[in-house]
Amino acid sequence: MKVDLKPDFEVSDASCKNATGKTFAEWSAALSAASPATRRDAIQYLYEQAKDAWWATTIWVEYERANGKHQKDGRIEGYN
Repeated sequence: MKVDLKPDFEVSDASCKNATGKTFAEWSAALSAASPATRRDAIQYLYEQAKDAWWATTIWVEYERANGKHQKDGRIEGYN
């Protein structure tokens, strides 16, 4: 089964930087440096920095996608 990972809103470096002050690459570097233990810790860290729950979750999903954190069925780890 192929899972199509398509967001409801525009997700680009420009829109991310406009909303949060950083691009996805910058957030990825920040997450790697922070090395949160769990998804919950990662999203909490992102929320504290970005001050927006939608962007915190979206940044994490993009981070997972970029780093290949998927289950065998193609779904992102932890999502049903």
